Order: sequence, then structure tokens, then C-alpha cells
Amino acid sequence: FSLEIKDKIPLIIYSAPSYFSQTNVIPGLLPESVGGFTEFMKGRVVVPFNGSYFDLDHVIRHELVHVFQIAKLDAAVSRMTIQRVAYPPLWLIEGQAEFWSEEWDTEADLIVKDLVLSGNIPDISDLYQYEGTYLTYKLGQSVCIFIDSTYGSDKIVRIYENWYKARTFEEIIKLTLGSDLKELSAQWV
Repeated sequence: FSLEIKDKIPLIIYSAPSYFSQTNVIPGLLPESVGGFTEFMKGRVVVPFNGSYFDLDHVIRHELVHVFQIAKLDAAVSRMTIQRVAYPPLWLIEGQAEFWSEEWDTEADLIVKDLVLSGNIPDISDLYQYEGTYLTYKLGQSVCIFIDSTYGSDKIVRIYENWYKARTFEEIIKLTLGSDLKELSAQWV
């Protein structure tokens, strides 16, 4: 991200998933599918330890990407002349966190290939329909991998750097990649 975070990042690790599910760091109950979270208001990273150091490494890396995303957006928003406080779409936020925290694996490959071969792969502009599901993470990761390999490894970070320069996400994509969201989607599919 070409960004240094000067403040300490609080990291709360629960010794078991059952303790994590009872966390009082945020109000309300956590859905069973939550494997960790970054609290946006105080910047705390909260993860469970399920006995696997491999999983712990992945989840901490994933959540720390969110910490840097928030910091990068805050820096961009502070330069804004256009009044807009929207965050990037969830597929980008979670897809980038997956892309930067783990390798593309056979499970992700299976899911995306099944969507492609069955003719059910959505356009990027329709990925919001999968918010709250595992598909958001894997399809977003696939799009981020595509952007990285097709447009260059700096482009995902440039999306955040250009955040203050346009009113809509579509305009930011066009400004950053030179292609609009429809073209990007067609190329990705």
C-alpha cells in the first residue's frame, strides 16, 4: 500500500472458536461463518485460534489487509474535494484481502470454474448479489488476480489512491485502469 501505520494495531486472539463466537468486542452475535473481523471504528483485529497456525496466519494477514485498506481510504478521503464517503464494493475489499493473504487454491478454482462452465458467472457490477457469502471472497479474489496480472501489480493500490478523484466507483475504475467496469467485466469473464 506504500503506507506506514504509526499507531499500534490491537490484535485480539481468542484461544478457541467457541470463545470467539461469544466476543463482546462488537455488539450482537457473530454469524457462524465469520472467521475473524476488523473493527472499523477502533481498528481492532479479532480472530479465533482453531489449532491451525496455517489458518491463523491466513486470517491475521486477511484482517491486516483490511486495516491498511481503511487507512488508505482515510488518507484519500482527507484529500477529497468531492463529498462522498462510500467504501469500495465488498467484492474488492474482501477479494483483495484474500488475494494478498493466501494463494489461489483448488477450492477457489473449483467454485469459479463451475460458475464459468455452467454459464452463471456474474458481471462484476452484479457481484453485490453475493455479499455475505463465500462467493464474494472468491470471485473478488479472482477479479483482483485478473487486475493484477492484466493491468499491473500497482493498479489495486491505485484504485484507493484515486478514490478522491471521482464520484463513483465506475469512474475510479476507468481513471485507474483505462477500461470501464463493463469492459473490465467482459475481459475478466
